[in-house]
Amino acid sequence: MYEYEVRVGVDPGAINIRKTTAKDVAKELNLKDVQYFLKQQGAKRTRAVSPWRGSLSYSSIRSRTSATSEEDHSDKSMIGESEGGGRSRESRSREEKQQITQPIQSLYSSPTLGRQRLTRAASIEEEETPQKKEHEKTDEEELKRRLSDSQQELHQLRQKSLRSQQEEEREGTLRKELEANQETIRSLNSRVLDNSHKLREYQLTLHSYKEQLEDRDHQLKANKQTVEGLRTELERLTQRLQEEQQRGQEGTSKGGKSPRGTGGAASQASLRIQQEQKDRIKTLELDQEYKKRIIDDMNDEINQLDQQIKEHEITNASCQSKLNGRDRDVDEMKEKEEAMQKEIEQLMKRLEEEQKKVVEAQDQLQNLARLDEREATNQRIIASLRQQLKEEENVKKLQASTLRHQLQEEIDNNKRTIETLKNQMKDDEETNRKAIVALRMQLQESTDKQELDGFNRQHINALREQLQEVEASSKRTITALRQQLEEQETSKREMANSFRQQVQDQEDLHSRSIATLKHQLQEEADINTQTITTLRQQLHEATSTHNQDVFNRQIISSLRQQLQEEETTSKRTITTLRTQLQDQEESSSVTITTLKHQLQEEEKTNRHTITALRQQLSEMSVRVGEEEQKSFNIQEQLQEKERVMVEREAEREEAEGELKEEIERLTRRLEEERQKMTEGQ
Repeated sequence: MYEYEVRVGVDPGAINIRKTTAKDVAKELNLKDVQYFLKQQGAKRTRAVSPWRGSLSYSSIRSRTSATSEEDHSDKSMIGESEGGGRSRESRSREEKQQITQPIQSLYSSPTLGRQRLTRAASIEEEETPQKKEHEKTDEEELKRRLSDSQQELHQLRQKSLRSQQEEEREGTLRKELEANQETIRSLNSRVLDNSHKLREYQLTLHSYKEQLEDRDHQLKANKQTVEGLRTELERLTQRLQEEQQRGQEGTSKGGKSPRGTGGAASQASLRIQQEQKDRIKTLELDQEYKKRIIDDMNDEINQLDQQIKEHEITNASCQSKLNGRDRDVDEMKEKEEAMQKEIEQLMKRLEEEQKKVVEAQDQLQNLARLDEREATNQRIIASLRQQLKEEENVKKLQASTLRHQLQEEIDNNKRTIETLKNQMKDDEETNRKAIVALRMQLQESTDKQELDGFNRQHINALREQLQEVEASSKRTITALRQQLEEQETSKREMANSFRQQVQDQEDLHSRSIATLKHQLQEEADINTQTITTLRQQLHEATSTHNQDVFNRQIISSLRQQLQEEETTSKRTITTLRTQLQDQEESSSVTITTLKHQLQEEEKTNRHTITALRQQLSEMSVRVGEEEQKSFNIQEQLQEKERVMVEREAEREEAEGELKEEIERLTRRLEEERQKMTEGQ
């Protein structure tokens, strides 16, 4: 055994750490057969095992100071082997120690030096045993403490990872719900726009229908006026015909009673009168043809009026069907508006739920920020611990260098003592034998102690292996959790960017919706201006038609005057004819009889035509009354529909106002939430 001193403040686990091999020992011992000695030492171990091998300080120093691949291989085999392998390794180390110390034991032959060495070695062993126990206890306590700390850290990291996963899942669900709500809001906005366009189209169609109905009312009024004029004209003509018939009858009766004239002058006068009567008969025939033409024209006009009335009836029926269809469309619009209101209420509920979820997400983000702060503090603690470990390693390196220097000095001293002891070897053989017996006894005792130490070392090695495994697993979990945390940070950043993008998109949507509403209001204002211009045009046309009616009245009055003048002239001619007829009874009797027959036939035809015209006029009056009633009903329906449309328009405007207020409120909430998010970040 080599001699060494236990100094105060020096780690005993760092003793006998030097790069000495079996070859160095053989050279020091001046052995001739070096290869044989190396074979005896074995190929696995190249140097003696330290008695304090297994302590934490020794393992930490050796892991950094060992440079040979053989030592790394021995460390790996020590970590992976079982308890039986540890015991075999300890037994091999004891055999190697014995093989190394056997050639040296013969050198301790002098009684003085041998006794001094024995007493010193016994005292050192007695001093070392309590220190070994203390170090073993401290090592076990440190191992247990590190195991508990590592387990706590693992538990905390797992909890953090679970929380982060749960938060990611919640954020994913919130993101999906936000996207779904945004899509529903967009669809509802598009529906509102479509409904507003449809309402405008319905309003325009109703306005056009109103204009058409007003035009038809004006046409009906004009037709009524024309029919009344025709009635008056027919009545006047019938009166004239009756008067002429009465006058003709009176003339014939007077002509039959008048005396007959005699002589040539009477014959010439009668011829002249006959010629004049023929001319007058021709004029009367022409007048009757003219009157027939007038009656035919009146019949044509009446037929045209019947056709127009039928067309008006058809158009009124089509308008009624269209109005019924518009009523159905309006009912469908009501149902759609109710469904949209329900959807808006559902969306409001969803928005409230989402706001609650956003608040929860903000709380979770705050918790994540706290966890990040804790992680930062843990990282700072880990950095400080690493710095402390580095400082301890540096201190241990310094201690190892000092111990190496001391060991080198002890080796030199041992070499000198070996040289002196070689000279004393022959003289001290008997004392050496006794010393060998005593040393064998001490070796037996030391082997027993070493076996106990070996069992403790095995326990410590097992604990060390567990600690190394736990440290390795904790390092792996820490690295994995760090990766997860980095991924979570990246995902959080991406989520924040996406959330900002979503907020920006929502702002753009709100701005576009506001712009569309402004555009709609501008379109409504343009439509109102167009309606005002059309109404002004209608007023202008109405004034022009009124002026035209005044002009027509003037023409009718002039025609009436002409007819009155013609009546006066005809009366004058009739009086002259009566006087002439009274003078010419004989010549005009034949012509009068023929004229009577003709007049009777004409009277019959005129009566038939007048009765037919009266029937047609009565039918036309009935139809006109029905048309008036229908137009009145249609006007009432239109007024009712206008009132309903005005009410719906007011309701729609109120709903649009509420929607605008809701959109503004939502924009304000989104801005506030965005500000909160920015402040939280």
